[in-house]
Amino acid sequence: MSGPLSEMQQRGLIALLAVALVALGVPLAWPTRVPLRTYAPHVVEVEGIHLVALEFLGPPGPVDVNRATAVELETLPGIGPVLAQRIVEERERGGPFARIEELTRVSGIGDATCAALRGLAVAGEEATEAPGDDVCQ
Repeated sequence: MSGPLSEMQQRGLIALLAVALVALGVPLAWPTRVPLRTYAPHVVEVEGIHLVALEFLGPPGPVDVNRATAVELETLPGIGPVLAQRIVEERERGGPFARIEELTRVSGIGDATCAALRGLAVAGEEATEAPGDDVCQ
């Protein structure tokens, strides 16, 4: 008889259990520092084993850069912990952003990052406009 499970075996067992629970439709929740995202489960059979693949469907809506925490800002493409903190600091120092283009006030954010945020982030009056009006131009 073998000894206790190794850490790797324990993690594998936990992952397998989580997949089985999701496949059965049991909602799972665990502490996370990033807001929950929407996923669509897909059950796939591989060599007689049912696997669950999760497809990321994106955040529940656009992120308001004037209200979001650094952690919420990190959910945006191209925004990691450093840029997220810079956004928060610039917002506190220079006031709220009137439009997404004003994120270029933040060191490290340029036109490419602004374009990547199209439809995913809003600022100022854009936050109350209809979806699709919150674009970088």
